Amino acid sequence: MADIAGYGVGDQPVIGRIFLVQRNNSDAQIILASLTKEESLAKLTEAIQIVASDFSHSINSSKDSTLQEILSAQLAILTDPELSSVIIDSINSGAALSSAIDSAINDFTSLLVGGSAEFEARIADLKEIGSRLIDAAAGKSRKLQFPTEGEWIVVSDDLSPLETSQFTSAIKGVVTRDGGPTSHTAIVCRQLRISAVVGCGDISKLLSNELITLDPADNAVYLGERTIENSGPWWKQLPIQKKSIFRPLGNVGSVKDADLVRSSQAQGVGLLRTELLFLDHKNEPSVEEQVKIYSEVVSHCPDGEIIFRTLDAGTDKPIPFLGLGKEENPALGLRGQRISWIRPEFYENQLVAIRETGSKFSNRKISVMAPMIANKEEAISFANSASRLGFDSIGIMVEVPSIIEEISTLPENIHFLSIGTNDLSQYLFAADRQNSSVAHLLNPWQPILLKTISRICSLSKTRGIKVGICGEAASDPLLSAVLIGLGVESLSAGAGAVSDLVAISQVLSPSQAEAAANIALNSISAIDAQRSVRNLLTSK
Repeated sequence: MADIAGYGVGDQPVIGRIFLVQRNNSDAQIILASLTKEESLAKLTEAIQIVASDFSHSINSSKDSTLQEILSAQLAILTDPELSSVIIDSINSGAALSSAIDSAINDFTSLLVGGSAEFEARIADLKEIGSRLIDAAAGKSRKLQFPTEGEWIVVSDDLSPLETSQFTSAIKGVVTRDGGPTSHTAIVCRQLRISAVVGCGDISKLLSNELITLDPADNAVYLGERTIENSGPWWKQLPIQKKSIFRPLGNVGSVKDADLVRSSQAQGVGLLRTELLFLDHKNEPSVEEQVKIYSEVVSHCPDGEIIFRTLDAGTDKPIPFLGLGKEENPALGLRGQRISWIRPEFYENQLVAIRETGSKFSNRKISVMAPMIANKEEAISFANSASRLGFDSIGIMVEVPSIIEEISTLPENIHFLSIGTNDLSQYLFAADRQNSSVAHLLNPWQPILLKTISRICSLSKTRGIKVGICGEAASDPLLSAVLIGLGVESLSAGAGAVSDLVAISQVLSPSQAEAAANIALNSISAIDAQRSVRNLLTSK
């Protein structure tokens, strides 16, 4: 039995000594309490500049595009004039600088419960930004000095993307108290190929410099050194099949992503995140500007199908030019395609720009899909708009459970579905992705989620609609066998995971996929499903 259990990321066991991250900014709060109003305002301006410089440096030096995107989103929060305005108002009302920052961060986080698929750790981002601003204002450095030699496992309550961007080659693993399968730490570790066990809860047993063993395949942390039998990736033991039974695709949000996906030999792009291309745009881009941006990304993508997702934005991942106000619960508010209700002209222009981009690339099939479709009326409205503009490959995201029972009666001009497993899980289980106490419900191995995906595939089959997955579930090599067995036709993963999908697509047989799906569907828990499928695919 594991000494500590959580959610495993990766499948390679690692042994190393604990590098324990401990934080305490109480000294900084004492320092800032004695400042005058004028000094506090000056220190705030200075602190924002210092922290913004730290983010910019990490963005420019990071070699991982996913990490760059996350850091860019955090920088956008930090430099949002509304955040500094709230802090300044609090200082002018007599609050100490540290209290003003804490109060502003608390106000913002109270409005951001839920998050979205790509920015599910925004609450943690805000708290991290607040803590860094306080330290910077007090003249305290927050940079962690990670070991550069030996083999170490970082243990922390959680890790910010800025901290993971500072990892050295000596960091072999990560253990966190908080987080879950779609937390930033999990996503970044998956991209960096670093084994991790996140969302462990109580980690007080883990002491600095002690030796521990991680077995992410079994979601386990062991005190001391353990021998874990592992013969390498399960798919490397299988023979090459005559025909691939699914299409391995990549998720793209930048030119660097596109280059990585292309080099992985993916058969196309299953998710082009257009909102990531506009995070720093203060003014709405024209059709011509959009065409230029899209064309640059597409030119770096692999040949084959490129699926554009229309702007998936809202108050939980703000795009400056949309000018949206705050909401009580943005996960259930105006986000994704719902923004077209109040900004229809932008969505019309975006479709025009995507269509014009497609006309420039004869070796690419340009498809378009809309996020956050809740019912058939919304699906028909989007599909008709895309059809009028000449698109012949149109899809919708399945994230909101209410659309599922409408699938079999969707109109003929909807040709494919793409399942966003992150949001689908959040809405299906009513589980906040920021709350580590419910993180187990967001495990993509949950049999109820798998049964829901099976239902989606079954209903789609009656209409002749193809189904793909572009959520984090597609990044799990073991789970990929189950998803294909359920009837999924394509899997689209982050750039760091695509090469594994390509390899699996060449060896996985229909009978193996079907057997894996049956075992997972009949399991009593996520852990049982994962373990049973692993035993099936690794048995000789």
